[in-house]
Amino acid sequence: MLEDSAITGLRRTSWVPISNTGFSILKIVLLVALAATLPKYGVFASWTIALAAIVVLTNVLLFARLLPQQKAGAASNTEPLSVRTVSRFVFTDYLGSLCWLACTTLLPIVVASQAGIRATAYFYLAWQIGYGLHMVSINMGYSLVVEGSTDPRQLALFSKRLLLLSMRIVAPAAIAVAIVAPYVMGLFGQGYAAEGSNLLRLLAVGAVPYSIIPVYISVVRVQRRVRRAAAVLAVMCILVLTLSELFLRSWGLVGVGVAWLVTQTALGGYLLLFQLRPLWSSAPDKASGDPRGPVPTVGVIHGD
Repeated sequence: MLEDSAITGLRRTSWVPISNTGFSILKIVLLVALAATLPKYGVFASWTIALAAIVVLTNVLLFARLLPQQKAGAASNTEPLSVRTVSRFVFTDYLGSLCWLACTTLLPIVVASQAGIRATAYFYLAWQIGYGLHMVSINMGYSLVVEGSTDPRQLALFSKRLLLLSMRIVAPAAIAVAIVAPYVMGLFGQGYAAEGSNLLRLLAVGAVPYSIIPVYISVVRVQRRVRRAAAVLAVMCILVLTLSELFLRSWGLVGVGVAWLVTQTALGGYLLLFQLRPLWSSAPDKASGDPRGPVPTVGVIHGD
């Protein structure tokens, strides 16, 4: 995770999918090779050996090639970072990440406790597909942090253009998923199609207003106001889990989708109107220039 973030910060994001694909292929090959000799620990050994290999190779790439190239062209007036500053930033940001992790990983537990294991299977498949749409804006947000930190004066321009770009990708994809939801879920059985199609539609549509939230979180990270990011994620966690448990009792699995859509629409709408729009309106006139102009470099990062 640290290596991927470092590579993204160096604007060499093309190496991230290469590293992660290499890790995935290597651990599968090792799993097949070790299946007979290590029937009990083959999974652990294949994962660990592949991980160690890719960490070493990526470190060689970072320290032998990418970092020396970056230092050669770096500006001499770089602002130094103290351990205290980094620790405070990381700790607060970590609390926000825990809220996001709780929000996304506790939903299957809520469903299992309220509706049973069979309903959890229907939910989890729809959730995994719908969550993929949310990863688009999450990963694009990392690029906004990189570009905005490099040139903070362009933060308003970059964030506005990134949101437009994100919407152009996520909105059509969400519509497509909503249309084909019964067919996709039906590939796994009629029960999945009957119980999970409407849930998948709601989760897919929820990815559209959610696209606003990673943009705002990236903006406040650049501004080093990580408490605001943590607060937004904490509110999201509370609303999603609370509303999901309430709506699940009345509407079943569809209630979880409604809870997700309502939460993302409310939070996204508030942040757009009262946080991002003032930032854009206070930016220089050039922020309203040609929307086809350059946008932040989009990195491909695996998410957690």
